[in-house]
Amino acid sequence: SDADRWLRAAALCSLAWVALRRIREYRGLRGHLVEEAFEGVAIVLIAVAAGNPIEILGIVYASLLFRSMYGGRTDVAIAATILLGGYFTSLFLTPVEVEASTIANHLVGFVLITTMTHTMAVAQLSHDESLERTREIMRAGAALVSATDREAVYDVALHAAYALCRQQADVRVSVALGDAHRRVLELSMGHEADAVRGRELVIDELPVPIRDALRDTETVEVANSDPRPIRRATGFVPKVGSVIVAPFLIDGEPNGALIVASNSRQRPGLKEGLSSLASQISLALEAVAIIERRSEQRFRSLVQNASDVISILEHDGTLRYLSPSVERVFGYQPEALVGRNVDELAHPEDLLQIRAHLQDSAGAGGGRPVELRARRADGSWLSCEVHLTNLSHDPSIRGWVLTSRDITERKALEEQLAHQAFHDSLTGLANRALFSDRVDHALMRSARSTVSLAVLFIDLDKFKNVNDTLGHGAGDELLEGVAGRLRSALRAPDTAARLGGDEFAVLLEDVDERAACNISARILHVL
Repeated sequence: SDADRWLRAAALCSLAWVALRRIREYRGLRGHLVEEAFEGVAIVLIAVAAGNPIEILGIVYASLLFRSMYGGRTDVAIAATILLGGYFTSLFLTPVEVEASTIANHLVGFVLITTMTHTMAVAQLSHDESLERTREIMRAGAALVSATDREAVYDVALHAAYALCRQQADVRVSVALGDAHRRVLELSMGHEADAVRGRELVIDELPVPIRDALRDTETVEVANSDPRPIRRATGFVPKVGSVIVAPFLIDGEPNGALIVASNSRQRPGLKEGLSSLASQISLALEAVAIIERRSEQRFRSLVQNASDVISILEHDGTLRYLSPSVERVFGYQPEALVGRNVDELAHPEDLLQIRAHLQDSAGAGGGRPVELRARRADGSWLSCEVHLTNLSHDPSIRGWVLTSRDITERKALEEQLAHQAFHDSLTGLANRALFSDRVDHALMRSARSTVSLAVLFIDLDKFKNVNDTLGHGAGDELLEGVAGRLRSALRAPDTAARLGGDEFAVLLEDVDERAACNISARILHVL
């Protein structure tokens, strides 16, 4: 009949829907209570369409088996009750007679299958979570080993702790740092983390277990305690399900802690995982402390033996500290300069540059290096390169660090190199590059005015015979003599140059034709 056909169609659709639910559960998607109730109705439709509920026992057992593997104990119990209710309802809606012992056996089987499957699933899930926690702690340990400063350790600790409990949607992890009386939630991650980041905790106002944990080295979990002080500490509203406090050592004292708070109960094994993580954090911080002590000793040794002069200045330029190298570079005893202003040592012409340098470095970490002149103890002036760094924010410095380097030799070398670049190395006269540059400038000046100029070209006849007969040493001596006589015959603004070999040139500025001829005659005379 049509009713039977519609019933079988509804049963097939229900069977397909049940199979789809099992696939969704396998993929981690959870249904609502309405879907659970509809599945009970689907069982009834399938059993009635089959005509005999015994024939769909496989479907019922498979549904119970899959459903028992996912969800909490309460969810599984509700789902199993709905499935069993649907199955037993179908027994009364079909004409098939089933003995009471059969029903009892089915009931016992359903309960055993559900209980055993759920117990095994929970055990497997707990094992998987334990393995994942172990992996996270191992990853955190590897990251902590490579951390070179405290900030890096705290950042790794925060992310590792959150990874251990990220399966809870409302969990929040914080790193609390401070002393035995107060802690500040310096870092926070998770549910509404911005609300508590930077919050100060007064330890005496917290519940006794949390207070004792923050002052001790034992990890504790607090649940169902007075929620008001916990809310003040964690910021959760309207309730706090549990709080785990995992202290770690900073410089040998339990002045840091991981605080994991959640509106629900924490998952089993999380407390032990956080305790292991806190132990690794303590070891990492101890390693960082050793590195810091070594760095401090190395820095002190470097400062004491540095060739540069390292000074610490107050904001007004007063010298607070000078390294011992100030005696070797400037001739002062360090204590003789403490309390004096840096302006007293600077050259008067460099004062404006020093003040500008201080202003450039005031807002940033450090300004560009500048070259200044500083007074030595004997009154002479020393060329030095200074670099100023603003470390007012550093509690160990709280001032400006001024590094001064003696560059007298470097300046002399630079001047020597600059001279060699534009002068002939043998005669000391201008070379071709410098001579061409001065001719260009003279032509430009001449074009703007009525002043004239003259260029003389000079070469030595039979110079090759001197080199061939008397040697190159005699030839060099002859060239030096010619250069000296050229200088003696020229005026101060004139330029003499050696163009190469035995070729010379002279630039005469501000001369007319008669003056140029007179100078030419004078040159011929001296040669």
